[in-house]
Amino acid sequence: MSQGGSAGAPRARSTFTASVGHALRGLREAAGHRNMRIELVAGMLAAGVAAVAPLARGERALLLLCTFAVLAAEAANTALEAAVDLHGGARSEGGPPR
Repeated sequence: MSQGGSAGAPRARSTFTASVGHALRGLREAAGHRNMRIELVAGMLAAGVAAVAPLARGERALLLLCTFAVLAAEAANTALEAAVDLHGGARSEGGPPR
């Protein structure tokens, strides 16, 4: 009989790889929505400002943290809109046409 931990390692790796693939597919889907694209561009501009502006390290970190918080909130909103669209509610802004 083989060691106890070695049998589960390949499965854990493939599960992790599949999870990363699903996450990346979700990010691509979210980036296809108009509001997310606008906020991605705004986030890139904020990151550019943070890179060149004479900011303290803490200020730069706070600016980037706020940028990522806005992007995370928009991603959650996009996921919620997709769930509502799947349930059959009124079509949301980025949902598929009926």
